Amino acid sequence: KRFSAKEIAGIQKTLQEAKLMDEDNSGLDADGRPRTSAKVGAINSISSTVSPDGGNTFGTAAKAPGFNSKPGMSSVLEEVSEEPRPKCLKAKHLRINILKTWGDPFYVGLTGLELVDANNQPIHISMDQVDADPRDMNVMPGCEGDFRTLDKLINNVNQSTSDSNMWLIPYTNGSSHVIDINFGRETEIRGVRFWNYNKSEDDTERGAQLATISFDGRFVTPKQGIVIRKAPGHAKFDFGHYIRLPFIEGWSETELKNLKRITTAPSSVMRQEFETPLLPTGFTFRFTLLSTWGDHF
Repeated sequence: KRFSAKEIAGIQKTLQEAKLMDEDNSGLDADGRPRTSAKVGAINSISSTVSPDGGNTFGTAAKAPGFNSKPGMSSVLEEVSEEPRPKCLKAKHLRINILKTWGDPFYVGLTGLELVDANNQPIHISMDQVDADPRDMNVMPGCEGDFRTLDKLINNVNQSTSDSNMWLIPYTNGSSHVIDINFGRETEIRGVRFWNYNKSEDDTERGAQLATISFDGRFVTPKQGIVIRKAPGHAKFDFGHYIRLPFIEGWSETELKNLKRITTAPSSVMRQEFETPLLPTGFTFRFTLLSTWGDHF
């Protein structure tokens, strides 16, 4: 049904009287910006709009997450979509071996490290459970008292650009740079979250690029290593990189074929009517919004 302007005005008046709609929808904020709001439990976004064909229709309303016009439907959907909890690997000892940096030939480091249990909750780690080789910068002559120590890996200050919250060690190409965590008992581990070295944009080259992870001496990642996301050089967002373990599981044959297809360069020998595109890949994508469709605020 199409509503006349008079009918719409009557509906708006009824909603205002019932306090379901703001009386002043056209006010300005203190800085002169037109006021806008999204409220839970109020139909404050219903207003008259003009449809493309000239008829008056109700405007669309932004609904709060979980809102559904059919009572009880959201809970039913949650029950249907709930999946059985996948099994997690158990280990008494976890080892991370950093194989390569993002370009720095002398040093490698991390801002933070977190282990996740079967319930997707962080696993508490104390300093008596953690060791590293090299342990920190204090192993180098002339660096005694350096504050970029091993405890910074587990101090939970991860979204940072202050190197006082980071761990750094000397790096030697071709050698092992290991972090050992001993739980003392079998512990379920679903994944590892890395925050790479993030002091500045230039210093992000000291971050770990390739690493292997093993449980009780068994690799749970490929032996050639997995790529850890390079830090952005700022702390405007949480740049943690979560790696599900074991890394080698969870891919279907179709997904593997698609990955091989988009990461393989087109052959210069094989002739065909089209060229397979090389799709962009990366860990961080930036979208720059340049203009609106008319709104100035």
